[in-house]
Amino acid sequence: MQVAIDLEWYDQTGGDHVTEVGLAIADSKGTRYLHLVIRENSHLENFYAYTSSSGFVFGTSQLVSLCQAKAEIVFWLLGGKQKKNVSLIWHSPHRDDAVLRKLGINILDYVPKENLFDTGEMFKSCFGGGNPKLSHVLDRLKIKYDPRALHNAGNDAAYTLKAYTALE
Repeated sequence: MQVAIDLEWYDQTGGDHVTEVGLAIADSKGTRYLHLVIRENSHLENFYAYTSSSGFVFGTSQLVSLCQAKAEIVFWLLGGKQKKNVSLIWHSPHRDDAVLRKLGINILDYVPKENLFDTGEMFKSCFGGGNPKLSHVLDRLKIKYDPRALHNAGNDAAYTLKAYTALE
């Protein structure tokens, strides 16, 4: 099972207020996309980084509590109902990893290091260069997307999974 994850948070607090969680889950049954908008923080609007909590193009957004979002993340990291082995896919995950740790989720407690895939690093190993933005990766791989759809955690998780598949 492949699980791609992306987080968005209020940029005035350094990750203390998660506003969105995006998950893209691929297994033998197909691909599911989740966009979880955090109820307690849904009123917060970023000052520096534009985010788009509306405009999820892969389904319907769900308004959930932070506690529910954390449970959903852990559920999928544990392989869902089938308890399948998980490969976690994310894009340039240093900040996402730090925010997950603030939430009490240490990825390595759920997914072995050899099953972690960073599409930013994968892209650099194929094409060189510095740390690429997701949009640059999508452009170079010719994956169609609407630039206005980026910085929505659900869309970013979906596009990260698509990039991983193209780079694999």
